[in-house]
Amino acid sequence: MRHNAEHDTLTGLFNRTAVERLLPVILAQHDGCIIIVNIERFKHINEVLGFSTGDILLQQLAHRLAQLPQAPDLLARLGADEFLLAYQHRFTVTQLTALFAAALSGYNVDNSHINLKLCIGIYPFSRQQSSVNDALRRADIALENARQTPQRIAEYLPGQDELHQRELTLIRDIPYALESGQFFAVYQPKVDIHARSCKEAEALIRWQHPTLGFVAPDEFIRLAEHSGNIGLITNWMLQHVIVQLATWRAAGFTVTVAINLSVHDLLNPKLAEHILQLLHNYDVPHNAISLEVTESAIMQDTATIIAQLERLRKLGIRLAIDDFGTGQSSLAYLKQLPVHEVKIDRAFVKDIHHNNNDALIVKATTQLAHSLGLVVTAEGLENPTGLAELLQCQCNKVQGYFFSRPLEAEKFSAWIKQFPEQNQQWFAQKERQ
Repeated sequence: MRHNAEHDTLTGLFNRTAVERLLPVILAQHDGCIIIVNIERFKHINEVLGFSTGDILLQQLAHRLAQLPQAPDLLARLGADEFLLAYQHRFTVTQLTALFAAALSGYNVDNSHINLKLCIGIYPFSRQQSSVNDALRRADIALENARQTPQRIAEYLPGQDELHQRELTLIRDIPYALESGQFFAVYQPKVDIHARSCKEAEALIRWQHPTLGFVAPDEFIRLAEHSGNIGLITNWMLQHVIVQLATWRAAGFTVTVAINLSVHDLLNPKLAEHILQLLHNYDVPHNAISLEVTESAIMQDTATIIAQLERLRKLGIRLAIDDFGTGQSSLAYLKQLPVHEVKIDRAFVKDIHHNNNDALIVKATTQLAHSLGLVVTAEGLENPTGLAELLQCQCNKVQGYFFSRPLEAEKFSAWIKQFPEQNQQWFAQKERQ
């Protein structure tokens, strides 16, 4: 009965129950390392080749792990496609790469030759310094980091546990933060550099956490996407911006505001209906908002996302490709996308005044976009010399600190009212260059 309780029925290896009993002894008596091995895209293997093939592969991998040139002191299947190896000594990443090389290729199932890709997380531990829970958590952190590296292998580093705890705190706090006023929106002007006017802005979300302070958007948006909370943020942003637009219009102030969408938003079949309802509820015209989506988001499910963009365009909502030039779809999909605008990423704009290659890329991209009937916005303008370059490249609009940082609603409306007086000064700086 004890054997059955502590062993995996498929592979015959120890299971998680056995790990919780046996691992404390290893942690207490030795310096060593814990290794977690995960089969990359194992779900895809099950879907394409069948679950019976997946089970055979798990059995074969378990056998190979047991036969490694340096046998582990503890070998277990933690569940699904995840295995644990514990050693009473340490390895370098290079040593482990060589150790696991034989476990990657040459699997034969029903006369089919299959090679596996493994992700490997390593936690080096010191004697009596870790509990089982801490050790497994840190090995999992290393495994998650390994998934982000080309080699698919990573070692836990001191401090990553604290980062992990911070990320868990942020994920936990997002829903309450949206309800309690910790989030707020700022607006960065989009200046038409040929008409020398400003009638548009991009809305950006910000988070002031009560204990962690300012949380960068790149951090919490990434965590929201990974945790499934991005829809909450998008819904908050859509409602907040549309309410603000209604408030401005009631005061006689009209402006078009762009809102960013993630791939998760675009895969929501009720997105267009939800936006339409919000616009109707607050009596805001459809052309008062525009929506921005990145190239990388489009690549996730091109057919579905193009269909979604078509629906939004038919509502009269303007659409833009954000961060253009940094993804993989640049030329292959541009002609298929039902968008009105291309936004050139700041990586090509911020140094355009002294980087000839950037200038050539911006000019060529602008000419291509114009030939397809698209408006071009350059992001990241920081100085008057750069403005002169963008004018020469025939860009239509510009965002960047040269004109203004993102501003809260009241300051933005005051800024835009002063723009006619200020723009002569800005463009005069450019003309003096």
